[in-house]
Amino acid sequence: MKKGAPLFIFLSLTMAAGAGLLLGKSRELTTPGLRIAVPDDVGGLPVHYVLHEGRFRNAGALPASDTYTLKDCCAAVSGWAFSVDAVDMAIMCPDAAEKLAAKDPRFEILGPCVLNSDAIVVRPGRVPKKIGIARKRSYQEKLVFEAFGSNCTAAPMLPAALPYAYEKAEVDGVVIDVLKGAFIDGEKISAGGGRADVVTYVLVVKKSFKSSPLFGAFMEAYSRAVTELGDTAALAREVRAYKGVRWTDREIEEWKNLRVQFVYPEKRD
Repeated sequence: MKKGAPLFIFLSLTMAAGAGLLLGKSRELTTPGLRIAVPDDVGGLPVHYVLHEGRFRNAGALPASDTYTLKDCCAAVSGWAFSVDAVDMAIMCPDAAEKLAAKDPRFEILGPCVLNSDAIVVRPGRVPKKIGIARKRSYQEKLVFEAFGSNCTAAPMLPAALPYAYEKAEVDGVVIDVLKGAFIDGEKISAGGGRADVVTYVLVVKKSFKSSPLFGAFMEAYSRAVTELGDTAALAREVRAYKGVRWTDREIEEWKNLRVQFVYPEKRD
């Protein structure tokens, strides 16, 4: 699996070649297009499927895509991207999405789109005392408490630092995306465990963009992608296309045991 990849990628679906957004500089889009921020982990996989699966790409309703990098959804630069209208839609962790919607009334949360994509990885045979979690993700702190009680501390850090901290034994375990943690040795515990499913990503949209034909076209394609990725053979093919990783029966079985699910983001009141 590739290491050091940016946590977030801007995907700019443009109506003509060459149109796009250059982060860090003031530049206006010369043509209309869908701009969607997605993580480079499980949360971004269905969007990658929509953008790169031939029958979606060639359908005409969705133009070709360009990519742009952005740090994790809880970073300050992410909030900047929304404030300057750099993003029409985004897949974000629920904590960051709720803060955005509360701060900026131009955006709303459509609903959950990924469940249980975080796994708790711990060293077998040990009682964990310190678990690394991604900073500013309070739901992960709750997962640690529910799994190990108040005697175990959640240690917030940059998401990219989690595998390193685990490898160097600075923590007894980590809460990490199941794709990023696929090749980390240890016992893997589902975020959902024996309880209700845990929402790990939600889909956010700019309210004014909902009237765009691109919004409807994307949501229709996304709905079909979610259904098709429920088939493990299609999922394994997409993981290879998305991350360059060939899955065996072991990885497929682990995915099932961890109860990872893609869902259509129907709003839950």
